[in-house]
Amino acid sequence: MDVAHTRVLFSLNKKSNIDNYQYIYYSSEYTALSDLSIVTFSISTNSKYYLDDISVYDPILNIELISGGSFSSGTMDSFCLCGSDVSWGDIVKPASFASHTPDYGCQIDVLLSPVKISQVIDTLSSRQYNVSFWINVPVATKDFSLIVYMSSVVI
Repeated sequence: MDVAHTRVLFSLNKKSNIDNYQYIYYSSEYTALSDLSIVTFSISTNSKYYLDDISVYDPILNIELISGGSFSSGTMDSFCLCGSDVSWGDIVKPASFASHTPDYGCQIDVLLSPVKISQVIDTLSSRQYNVSFWINVPVATKDFSLIVYMSSVVI
């Protein structure tokens, strides 16, 4: 499996008009370049985030492609923790108080090393999808940075 192309959908930082203690909704369109894609959230050090309701939606078939993006099961089983030396539960974990909706959200406490959470999804080449999520930055952070990107995969 090789990554053929990567497109940054969101690049958020301290100047991105994110207010502390409020969830903000982000949404973007993505056109798949292959039949397999990876959605990745790359999170900087020295920061704390709450993510919820991560979605990759197919408006033609009217289906959600992300598994567990609302974190309502209270687990992170459908996501891969990539590019870091931390483990689930230490830095990235589901938490009821981190939720935008009444169930669970994803709490991310990053201190020393950046974290990436990813999920591989089935897409159709040339099909347009809606990628969205809610984010809350509950405390002022010095080096706030979140990059969300989609990668096309060639097998």
